[in-house]
Amino acid sequence: MFAALHFPCFELHCLLVSGEVSHEFPVALLSDHEREKAHVIALNRAAAGYGLANGMSSLSAMARCGEIRFLNRSAEIEKEIGAALRGFAESLTPDFELTSVDTVLLDLSTLVFASERDWTLCTLSRARGLRLPVNVAIAKTPDLAHLRSLSASTASSLSDPPEQEIRLMLNEETLHGLAISELVQARAFSLSRSNTEVLRLWGIRTVSELVELPRQGLAERLGPELTWIHDVVSGKKERLLNLHKPQEVFRSSHDFETPISGFDPILFVSRRLLQGMCRRLREHQRSATAIYLRLEYDDGFSYARTLRLTETTLNPEVLLRALHTHLDSVKASAPVGAFSLRILPALPSHKQYEIFKKGIKDPHRFADTLDRLSNIVGSDRIGIPQVEDCYRPDCFRMHPATPDFEPVSSPLAVAPCGNLPMSRFRPPIRVEVLSEKRGRLHHPLAILTGPYRGQVSRARGPYPLSGNWWEEGWQEMQWDVELARNQILRLSQVSRDSWVLTGMYGG
Repeated sequence: MFAALHFPCFELHCLLVSGEVSHEFPVALLSDHEREKAHVIALNRAAAGYGLANGMSSLSAMARCGEIRFLNRSAEIEKEIGAALRGFAESLTPDFELTSVDTVLLDLSTLVFASERDWTLCTLSRARGLRLPVNVAIAKTPDLAHLRSLSASTASSLSDPPEQEIRLMLNEETLHGLAISELVQARAFSLSRSNTEVLRLWGIRTVSELVELPRQGLAERLGPELTWIHDVVSGKKERLLNLHKPQEVFRSSHDFETPISGFDPILFVSRRLLQGMCRRLREHQRSATAIYLRLEYDDGFSYARTLRLTETTLNPEVLLRALHTHLDSVKASAPVGAFSLRILPALPSHKQYEIFKKGIKDPHRFADTLDRLSNIVGSDRIGIPQVEDCYRPDCFRMHPATPDFEPVSSPLAVAPCGNLPMSRFRPPIRVEVLSEKRGRLHHPLAILTGPYRGQVSRARGPYPLSGNWWEEGWQEMQWDVELARNQILRLSQVSRDSWVLTGMYGG
């Protein structure tokens, strides 16, 4: 069993409920055009008494009723009243569908009530608090209940304020006696001009006459449009409701009686707030993936920041530690008068670790340590060095220090040959070198300064390297030199008169 709640002229009555215009005055809602080019899309009872109708131009409406008052739609008011309608539907049953902005379908299969009359009467009585006219219809299928609720002659109804009189209509056969043109006008379904003309020629005026026609013949001659109407009206078409799932907001705030200058009271209150929000997350089978912090300063300014977590968690202590670490780096411009916390929910994460791969024991503590180090030395100095695919010596970039970091494979296609390992000097040691020019190159003869001095007994090179000619180009000449004391060094000429020691073999 299903029920439908339909709120006729929803956009217009939202404005009337807000108190902009009294119900006693003739009021018309205009389309979203300029006043001279707009037409009427909704009327109240007072305006309909002057003979006005939907689709009439604004100038024609003013000519027929000089006291008419025109209104335009308000998205903010409709959103506010729409939230009240969702709350009213949730109070009736948790299983409902928001079919359109003015229609709600309810699944009554899980409810226990004495009779359809009692449930309808109780629902209309409770709907008086909305101060909106409403039609209520009950049927065996959702679409049939929807069709019955669109017309006041086939559904129980609550009239416009201020009367709000209840009228009960529980006869299921009333829909079959309706004219097809009336349902089309009530936007129950749409018919093309060709199909409308064919039905008129056939003499089909009411719903009962349409249902008596063979379904297969309608499908062959008039297409799926009439087939769908035939199935819905006869109660043969059934579907599942697209149940509304309200989005839970995990947010808490606190106002201080006296503005505070430090962050310790914020952390003290946040512990209690985070514990409550984590319990709500656990009840909804969600976990925290980020914290949104907002501080309201006493001078009118505010501070907001989203703190991303390394992994989703339900531990309030982990959230509090991340909040504490961030507040250590915040410098308040004025005393704090209020603050709010909002947790961004996500599905709990599940990982399957490998047998021979050891992961980080506590990723949250690792991220907290990195944040504390970043507050001390700067975020640009924290990371994992990764060798670039470049021939420039010691060329690397800093990768963010995350637990899921995986280094790329070495760009070297062939392993280096040689039996002597080389210890590199970082940074390279600047030295003075006695050299001799032979052709276009300078050959080193002796190292005059630095920790390794002496005459060069043997030298191999040079090995020229260069790159990045399209930006700030670099180039250097590398030499492998042996001193008189059998020390083998890597010597590089980075400019005409600049030499550096970059490494030592066998050290």
